[in-house]
Amino acid sequence: MLCVALVMPDLAAEQKYVSEAVAQKWAAAGFRPAVFEGLLMGKAKRGDVIARFGKPVWEGRGEGGGLCLSYRDIGGFKGIANFWLNSKTLVVNSLDIAPQDFTKEQAVAKFGKGAVLTRWSMATCFDLGWGLMGPSYLDPHGELFTTEYRHLGIMIEGATRVRSIDYMSRPLGLDRDPCKDKDGRKKTGGTVKK
Repeated sequence: MLCVALVMPDLAAEQKYVSEAVAQKWAAAGFRPAVFEGLLMGKAKRGDVIARFGKPVWEGRGEGGGLCLSYRDIGGFKGIANFWLNSKTLVVNSLDIAPQDFTKEQAVAKFGKGAVLTRWSMATCFDLGWGLMGPSYLDPHGELFTTEYRHLGIMIEGATRVRSIDYMSRPLGLDRDPCKDKDGRKKTGGTVKK
């Protein structure tokens, strides 16, 4: 079983729970780390996960070098669940669940009100090598969409059928474009374009 950490939000999300302006304002504030079955993301460690769920079906390095503990059918979800840990501290950074046959309506029923549609863009002034993009940032005109419960630390991917439920220790991206200075001018290579 291969643990792959890819975040590809829907490019054509259809549902909006609140206006984009309100969603962006909410997305920039109110984030709290997620809790899953008593495990607080960013605090729980490898031993806590194993004590709660037993031996994983697979454990090893996933894409990006992080340590991954893979389980099936936990926490009331049918499907694969990957805990992502810091390989040095063994602290759980996040959990992504790929549920089977789980809809957006079921997610809203499970997590309640307070979901916001958030738009993101990828920073273009970073060269991370190997074709990797820079960090994501909140952008009212962004091309990437996620549905988030920021007050719960949960992000949902999928327009109607949920592809992934992510329990996070920190927000997906930055509050603003790191490639612009405080006056909104584009930065390139340590200099600012006017």
